[in-house]
Amino acid sequence: ALSAGIMRAASEAKQSPRPARGVTAVPGKGVTGTVGAVAASLGNAALMPGPIPRDLADRAAAGEAEGATPVYLAKGDQVAGLLLLADSPRPNAAEAIATLKAEGVRR
Repeated sequence: ALSAGIMRAASEAKQSPRPARGVTAVPGKGVTGTVGAVAASLGNAALMPGPIPRDLADRAAAGEAEGATPVYLAKGDQVAGLLLLADSPRPNAAEAIATLKAEGVRR
């Protein structure tokens, strides 16, 4: 679901992501791989190979303050982009919570 959302956002932004090869999950941090001939990383700040530019760090902090999760993109040893990921409540969430409360479920 996460990758589908990222691909949908890329499509809406008129971007055409290129396929990655040799993709490896780094638990708790993100993924690494190769796009074309360039090493790429997609994940949290701890995964990034170099310093995060101030403008991206500021946008990440603002997004986090609103409940989003920042995901950085690095090309080679340069942090080159930022995605802010946020969940949207499902349409029936209020009904489901009310049902659970009525059944005595508490936090």
